[in-house]
Amino acid sequence: MQYQVLARKWRPKNFGDVIGQDHITRSLKNALISQKLAHAYLFTGSRGTGKTSIARIFAKSLRCTEPSDQGDPCNTCSSCLDFNTSNPMNILEIDGASNNSVENVRDLISEVDYLPSEGQYKVYIIDEVHMLSVSAFNALLKTLEEPPAHVIFILATTEPQKLLDTVLSRCQRFDFRLVQTEELISHIKKISDAEGIRFQNERLLKEICKRGKGSVRDTLSLLDQVLCFTSSKEISEEVLVMSLGLARDSVIKELMVAILQGDCSSISSLYRSLIHENIPVKNIISPLIEVFYELIQSPDKDVLRDVSTSELFWIFETLVRDAKWGIDSLDPDRVVEIILQKISLRRDFFTQKAVMGNQKVAVSLNTVESISEKHEEVRTDSMEPVDSQEEEAFEEEIDEDYAYSPLDAADPDQKVSVFSDPAKVIMEEKKSPKSTKTWSDFLVWLNSASPSIASNLDQGNLLSELDLEAQRLSVVYGFSPESKVFYEFLKEDSIKKKIVQYLAEYFELEVSCIELRLSIEDDEQFFSQAQLREKEEKKVEDDKREQLLSHQTLKHAEHIFNSKIDKTIIN
Repeated sequence: MQYQVLARKWRPKNFGDVIGQDHITRSLKNALISQKLAHAYLFTGSRGTGKTSIARIFAKSLRCTEPSDQGDPCNTCSSCLDFNTSNPMNILEIDGASNNSVENVRDLISEVDYLPSEGQYKVYIIDEVHMLSVSAFNALLKTLEEPPAHVIFILATTEPQKLLDTVLSRCQRFDFRLVQTEELISHIKKISDAEGIRFQNERLLKEICKRGKGSVRDTLSLLDQVLCFTSSKEISEEVLVMSLGLARDSVIKELMVAILQGDCSSISSLYRSLIHENIPVKNIISPLIEVFYELIQSPDKDVLRDVSTSELFWIFETLVRDAKWGIDSLDPDRVVEIILQKISLRRDFFTQKAVMGNQKVAVSLNTVESISEKHEEVRTDSMEPVDSQEEEAFEEEIDEDYAYSPLDAADPDQKVSVFSDPAKVIMEEKKSPKSTKTWSDFLVWLNSASPSIASNLDQGNLLSELDLEAQRLSVVYGFSPESKVFYEFLKEDSIKKKIVQYLAEYFELEVSCIELRLSIEDDEQFFSQAQLREKEEKKVEDDKREQLLSHQTLKHAEHIFNSKIDKTIIN
């Protein structure tokens, strides 16, 4: 018999098999039992948390003729048996990624009026629904709001922020949670017992579940990967670290101790041994961050010794921040090694000395108070007064090569200037010069801040150029009568207020300095941003088609075969 991966073999068959989503299964079962059913549901959440599985169970229960008292499908009636086939007639599962055009949605809409071949409901499950185009969403809106009585939509997505608010308002939304590690451990242990899989110790099972990061499917996929490495079903630490490319816990803890003690030699030795074992840098840094996090949560006096709590927090913050760009650098292996050595030598960077003539100024960046104390020592030890020209030269030198400590400045872009009076510390935030900003730039920026508002604005256009005078901004925006639904959505007080706030943020103005006017335009010459973009894309496509059809080779082929090309597809 062909092997079936664990994630498919152990896919939930009823609500009781689902783990970590009790708040959702309870609501859906109550809706089934009381027959308080909505016409559209939206399931959102991270991958592998059960969105599609629960959608299938719910759809199967909706059509089951003899459901249990708990709302689960019976798995024996004709509807349940039909669902268990590879192509059920009345439960249609559609992939939104590959069926995202207007034509696909129109085909779907044309079919919804047909009654189910048997039973009461016809269920449409649209997976990865956020992949539908804006035009496809617009075509679906009316049907989604008022479908026939026999039709129920179940939409599933990992990115609900990409959906239009007009779609969200038409659905009952259920947010799936990441499964807790303890629940995953219990679930995987149950599966392992049934499959005859044995772990050398409980810690190995916990390690796999932790790396699943709340996803049941990812966790089972990792377990499958580990099982492929061994000929038996015995999982030892050796099997786990070799199959998943992990670093041994004992080595990570030694590396942590070496960092705390400032032992650069041991750090390099331990780190390079892991690299030589072909362990990815990310698989070294991730567990290292985790052990420091656990140390913060449960301090071990024997390990910390003379390391203060604030110092431990700084180590954790620096490791997380610097490791990110280190892993993305041109040479991650060497860069991350230097980062670890830098953290271990942290105390060497906390105190710096600036020498000027016969006067010695000791600068400690731990606190402003310590600077003042050092300043008093300098005044006591100084034998000669400081010349004013020397003082100015010193100020310029320090300003160019400023003293900086991550302990004192949470923002790495902040600059610390230490002048002739060390007690005077001035924090100066670097600011980039303002640049000319256009409406197109604003829409691009808004698409990441609020995709739904950006997509609605895309259905209209500016009626006049942006008026940015005397620190005030006036925006006059219009919509065609066909786009009235977008106009009505945007003119709502709460939405309009958000747009004004986004305009103020992007153009760096006060909210009170923004004027936004929306209107409906009957002018036939009016085109929305989306229409203009579509026209431009069509022109480019037509030019490509014309260029292709006029190609000498194709002309020669037409002459040879005495025919004409009747269809051209631009990919």
